Amino acid sequence: MSEIEPEDRGSAALIRSLFAPGDEDVIQWRPRELAGILTQEARCPLQCLPGNSNLTFFELMDCDHADPETLRAVKTWAKRQCQGYDDDRLPEPVAKVLYACVLIKASAQGVSLTRLSAAEIQNLVQWCLAQHWLPPEVASRLRRELSRFGRRG
Repeated sequence: MSEIEPEDRGSAALIRSLFAPGDEDVIQWRPRELAGILTQEARCPLQCLPGNSNLTFFELMDCDHADPETLRAVKTWAKRQCQGYDDDRLPEPVAKVLYACVLIKASAQGVSLTRLSAAEIQNLVQWCLAQHWLPPEVASRLRRELSRFGRRG
């Protein structure tokens, strides 16, 4: 099988469609593939939002004061991705990073979206930052929100 460059892959759904049904649990993603899927998801309009929103995950992370209902919708989608409930699910590490991003963004704004403690959210973010495949544009946003979160406490 030829290697697919991250910028050429389109979406995680396209990649998964190359495998037989049921194979998604045995896919061993390469670090470069995880980074590419995460970057692609973050640059595309969020499909979990009602209406015809063109808001991307990166734009949401860059908002000074993101709408709490938007954060809640994205958190619900990301959590379902982590738990494998959606048919069009992302690789678990990618979903976990998106989930951590939205939790720390909301927490930094003083919006409570989870029963996780502040320490648990910080540990999740630290796990994300420790992933050697994490794209710099995601890591910088996580660090910024973690810093904002720290100033709130």
